[in-house]
Amino acid sequence: MVQLRVLVLALLVAAPAFAQVLPPADAGFGCFYSPGRCKYANERAYFEDMKAAGLNTFAPQANNLPGDTVTHTAAENIARQLNTAAEVGLLDLRWPVICYSVGAQDVVDAQQYRKPGLKWPELVVQSIDEPNHTQMKYLEEYQVAAHKAGMRIGTACAGYGAIGYNQMLPWCKPEDEGKPVPGYGQWLDIWVVLVGTLTEAVRAAADKQGAETWAYLAYPVKNRFMQRWTFGLWAWRAKTRVNLVWAYIDKQAGFDYSRAKETPEGPVETSSMRGLADGIVDYRVLQAVSRLKSGAAQRWLAEVEKETTLGWWPRGYVKDNQDRERPTVDMAQVRREGLRLLRQ
Repeated sequence: MVQLRVLVLALLVAAPAFAQVLPPADAGFGCFYSPGRCKYANERAYFEDMKAAGLNTFAPQANNLPGDTVTHTAAENIARQLNTAAEVGLLDLRWPVICYSVGAQDVVDAQQYRKPGLKWPELVVQSIDEPNHTQMKYLEEYQVAAHKAGMRIGTACAGYGAIGYNQMLPWCKPEDEGKPVPGYGQWLDIWVVLVGTLTEAVRAAADKQGAETWAYLAYPVKNRFMQRWTFGLWAWRAKTRVNLVWAYIDKQAGFDYSRAKETPEGPVETSSMRGLADGIVDYRVLQAVSRLKSGAAQRWLAEVEKETTLGWWPRGYVKDNQDRERPTVDMAQVRREGLRLLRQ
C-alpha cells in the first residue's frame, strides 16, 4: 500500500501512466467484435488496440476476415479470434467469452483449434440476439442444446423483457394496454442487459434464478463522456460482472456504431476508445478506494455511489440528443478525489 501511495503521488502529474499501478479491474470490459463488419484484415492490430485501451475481454462473431474467400467453419473462425486475442493478452481468464453466430457444437468443435500453450476462458454460446417473448420456444431449444454440450448460454437483452412487463401506450395497441408480457430470462444463464434497462428488480430476478448479470451499450454516438460513464462510474454502480459495447467496428450506410476507426495500416485512436479507456481507469480508482479501511474513504465512496444513477444516462436510454448530454456526476472530479484518498 505504501508503494501504491508513493506511485500515485508521482503519477498525479503523469496521469496516462498511473493506471499501471492501480489494481486490475475486478470486472470484464470489452467490445463486440464482428470481422464481417471490418474493411481490413488487421485483426491482430485491432485486438492490440483493445488491449491498449484497457479492455480485458471481447465477444467474437464467427466471420471470415475481410478478403478471405476460403470457406471456414464457424468453429475455425471463432478459434482464430480466440487464439489471436490470447496471444496479444486481451483474454483475462476470469471473464467468460460469449461467442456469436454459432451453435453449441460449433463452440465445442472450436476447442480442437486452440493453439498449444494458449489458454481460453470459459466459452458461452449466444442465444437469440435481443429476443422477445414470441421466441420462447427457440430460446428454450438454444439453452437445452448448450446445457447438453456442457456450456452456459447468454445473450444481449432488455431487462424488462427478461423479467416480463405490462404493455404500455404508446408502445402497444390501445386494446392491449395493461396486458402482461411474460419474461424469457429463465432461458438464459447470463443476462447481458441493455444499459438503461437494468434495475434493482432485474438484478434481483437474475440473482434469484442464479443467472449472471452483465451489461452492454449499443448506441451510435461518439460522445466520449458516454463511453467513459458507461465503463466507469456506471459500471461500478451497476456491479455488472462483464460490460460490453457494440461494437469495435460496425460502420454501415446510414449509421456507425464503431468505437474504433479503420485504416489500411491499422486502427487510429478515437474519442470513443479514449472514453472507454478513461472509464476503466475511473472504475479501477473506485475499486482501489473501496479497499481502503478509512472511514473517510468509505463515506466518500458511498456518496459517489448514491449520486451515480443506475438509470445510466440523464434521461435513460432515449435516442434523442443523448450525445449532447453530460452525466449527473463530474467524472474528472471523482477521479481526482479518489486519487487524493489513495495518496493519504
